[in-house]
Amino acid sequence: MDRPGVLGDLLGGEISDRILRRSGDLLKARRNVVMLGFLGSFLCMVPVFLTHDLVPIILSLGAALFFAEIVFGPTWSIPMDIAGKFLGTAAGMMNTSSALAATPSPIPYGYIIAQTGNRQPPFPCSLRLTLLR
Repeated sequence: MDRPGVLGDLLGGEISDRILRRSGDLLKARRNVVMLGFLGSFLCMVPVFLTHDLVPIILSLGAALFFAEIVFGPTWSIPMDIAGKFLGTAAGMMNTSSALAATPSPIPYGYIIAQTGNRQPPFPCSLRLTLLR
């Protein structure tokens, strides 16, 4: 079930819009919510590496999904904020670039897993990449 994700989507947009209404600062409204989402998702993934108990792992993954989805409302608002009549082009370019960036990741991850025989090494790589966005 994707309930945490749906709640994160809704909350991210709501928080971002409320910050914008209160402060009038687009940068603060978009950037801060995106940073909160990525940081929260990263922190929620850490317990996955510290335990083998499934219940905390499941709860951590659900919380990480929630925070990761908080990012989407503000992220998709940015083209609307800056592109004007070229909104469709800007949003399409944003979507295409993110897909192109993610497409090759299975190749090095598969190589790492094949060389080590361990499925865990790609996860810290993904976490680090999330923080670098």
